[in-house]
Amino acid sequence: MLLGMLLGMILEAFGSADNHIQRPCLIVYHIGKAGGESLHRWAENAGLRLWTHYGKGGLEIFDQPSDRGTSKTWSRSVHDADVIMGHFAPRSRSGSFTDALQARNFTRKCQQWTILRDPLDLQASMLAYLYPGRKDAWKDCLLNRRLEGDGPCQSKQRGRHPFLHSSMCHSFDGQLDHWNRYNYDRDRGWPPTCQIHQAQQSLNNLNSVGFTEDMVSTIAAWAELFGLPTKATSWYAHTHVTKNNHGFGNLSANVQMAIVETSREDIILYRWAQMQFHRSSRTPIQATSTQN
Repeated sequence: MLLGMLLGMILEAFGSADNHIQRPCLIVYHIGKAGGESLHRWAENAGLRLWTHYGKGGLEIFDQPSDRGTSKTWSRSVHDADVIMGHFAPRSRSGSFTDALQARNFTRKCQQWTILRDPLDLQASMLAYLYPGRKDAWKDCLLNRRLEGDGPCQSKQRGRHPFLHSSMCHSFDGQLDHWNRYNYDRDRGWPPTCQIHQAQQSLNNLNSVGFTEDMVSTIAAWAELFGLPTKATSWYAHTHVTKNNHGFGNLSANVQMAIVETSREDIILYRWAQMQFHRSSRTPIQATSTQN
């Protein structure tokens, strides 16, 4: 009897290990101000194990517990996760994000996605987040190259934020120093330039690209990946709104022009992505609303 119990425990252990390796997983390269907190909430509502890391760090972060989510659904390490999410870059000068996972013996094959947002609305939201209450200075924060993080352009975390210019494009062109976007050190020049073709290549290498204007299509695809019921799309709600962000259309003409000037590469990339993924069956686009 004891031998049978031991055999059963061994078979159960191997079975759970196999299930751990084979079960589906999802990597989401999170662009700041593109609905990330709402996606965290959806993963929790769906009962998925969420692992996130928003802060500096290298390979050691994969052994740490998720820094977002509730105790019911967060993962103790990346190896236990269904959904892996953070401000990570798929490619960088120090290697790819998936290479970093493999270096930590992560062998599962995850789908890789990102969510893009209309660049003008994204930039307006980013400014409201980084420089709240200083709308009068936003034009200078974007365009005045002599500002070194002083005065109104001093963000909450550090000096002038390095991703105010075309942050979506810079996330994917492979020119960042590290796959963890928090580990930036190198000055990319002013204004920083993005390699649009390389960013397009990175997006094409993902399983798909979603858009904040049509999250239902993205959530439906993820529900299918995890074998969730069709009603899983109703578990998503855009619940987080950046304080003092009243939308691009409500900004002054001067600030609007500054946002357009500093988002040119993002605008090109975003329009290309809409055409590319609209034509593909991977993610149809039906832009109907703007999120904050």
